[in-house]
Amino acid sequence: MTTPDTDVARVARGAALLDRQIGPPWAGWRGRVIPEFIDMTSPCMCPLGQLNPASTFFGTVERLARAAGVTDRGIAPMGWKVAHGFVSEARSRLPLGDDDDDLRERAAADRALADAWRAELTRQP
Repeated sequence: MTTPDTDVARVARGAALLDRQIGPPWAGWRGRVIPEFIDMTSPCMCPLGQLNPASTFFGTVERLARAAGVTDRGIAPMGWKVAHGFVSEARSRLPLGDDDDDLRERAAADRALADAWRAELTRQP
C-alpha cells in the first residue's frame, strides 16, 4: 500500500503537469474538478475523467501523455500514470487479484489517492 506522503508527492507532480498545459481541456482545470466527486475507480469521476467526460480518463491521460512527450507506441506507460497520481500503485499491478486482501488493498490505495487529489485541489497553486 502507498503512504499518504507518497500519494501527495505523486499528485503534486500530476497537478504541476496539468498546471503547465494550455487550452482545452486543461485551462482552469482546478475549478472544474469537483473534489467531493473524485472516485479513482471511475474513468469518469477521477480528476482526468472529470476534465473531459466525453473521452473519460483513458482518452484524457493519453492526450496528456502525448503533450508531455511520454508515450510508448501511443500509450502512456503505467509507471508514468502512477508517478503523476493518475492511477494508484496498487491498481497498477497486473494481474489484479480478486481475493479479499487484494480488493481491500486497491480500495484503500484508491481512497488515499483520491484524498491526496482533494487536498491538492484545496491548496492554492
